[in-house]
Amino acid sequence: MNLLVKRARSGDKEAFVQLMEESKLSLLAAARAILKDEEDVADAMQETVLTAFQKLCTLREEKYFKTWLIRILINHCYTILRRRKTVPLSDFLPEESKENNWDDILDVRTALEETSAGDRLVLTLFYVEDMSQRETGRVLGISENAVKQRLARGRSHFKSIYCKEAVNS
Repeated sequence: MNLLVKRARSGDKEAFVQLMEESKLSLLAAARAILKDEEDVADAMQETVLTAFQKLCTLREEKYFKTWLIRILINHCYTILRRRKTVPLSDFLPEESKENNWDDILDVRTALEETSAGDRLVLTLFYVEDMSQRETGRVLGISENAVKQRLARGRSHFKSIYCKEAVNS
């Protein structure tokens, strides 16, 4: 990926398009963790691509491209929420996960929607996007210890909701 970033920074538009394609599922998962409405997700994605294209020269280190890109997306998502003044809900799972058992997926989504937006985002970045605690902290602008605390709280809250729903089913 670092080579693609270097090529894109030097003006190679095809390399930039390839970077966006490789990042698409990660961006979708993060946007869906914050926004409920698919149109808002699409808007955030579009704004992110445009901003990334315009500001790629400001990226300090190629190895942090994905972190930088997701941070841009998160900022656009929160801008959309401020404009809409809505409570963020999640379409937590990426497209490829939808081949699984629909009942399990719906239970996970329902439980996840009941966690706080901050915890939901941390859980998505850590578990779905497979980011380390350090990367997650960098993306969110919080310390690694804060990520650990949010993960613990988010897991605990998610588990209690998910188990309660499983008993009621």
